[in-house]
Amino acid sequence: MRWSQHAGFIIAHIDKCQAKVMGVTYGRVEASPTLVQFFPEFNKMALKSHGHSHSQSPALTALRFVPVEWGEAHLLVPEGEMSDFGDYIAGLGKYNYRSAFALFEYIEFLTKSRAGSVGVSGEIDVARGSPVVPQAYEHFLKRPIEGVIVTVGRRVVKRDYSYQNPDGSEESYTLAALTFVTVSAGSAHGLRPGMFLRVSTPDEGDIVRILRAGKFSSIGIVIRDLDENSKETFFDGDSEKSRPHSKIALGWQLTTSPF
Repeated sequence: MRWSQHAGFIIAHIDKCQAKVMGVTYGRVEASPTLVQFFPEFNKMALKSHGHSHSQSPALTALRFVPVEWGEAHLLVPEGEMSDFGDYIAGLGKYNYRSAFALFEYIEFLTKSRAGSVGVSGEIDVARGSPVVPQAYEHFLKRPIEGVIVTVGRRVVKRDYSYQNPDGSEESYTLAALTFVTVSAGSAHGLRPGMFLRVSTPDEGDIVRILRAGKFSSIGIVIRDLDENSKETFFDGDSEKSRPHSKIALGWQLTTSPF
């Protein structure tokens, strides 16, 4: 996507597997500090049917985006996805599960690239701090759930351990160590069974899966992969080596935020 308030916009729909342009949309733009609107004047898409391609022109509907500043990043968030954006920055809703935390290397929403185009790009590191949105949309922003580990309980080793994520996907471990902990957050803070808290300090990739949520505290498990020697290790991105995990301890800081 490329756009300017004076020249309008153009969106190329690309099939990356075929390296083929599957459609083009262009039109005029109306932009203000609180809303960017694209009004399509031409929209042609190539659709596949029984192995053949044919073209059609879908209905021309205005596209409405909310301009967001997040650190040095400039985003366009579809107006209808502002609630999802609030979940995204707080690590809640469909963005709250172990594998999702690992996917937050890059901004998921439309972001201005160094080349001036707009898209979901792996070239842009995630922003830090709080996003700045127009005042009318501030109610969509959400705070992550935070807490600390207040007790550390028994440790058990499970072979072929698995569970289902809220989105229906499954996590599985050939060999896993499960350490039971109590955390200082509960249903009053928004925690529910099946949710995850990331251990932010120390940052070794640990997560806590909530099993039971009380009002102000919850029971969960720290899940760790065991290597071929049944040792708890993690990959340290700084040294690019596997290192032994720290011993789980009281006071470890927890958050749903992936950032």
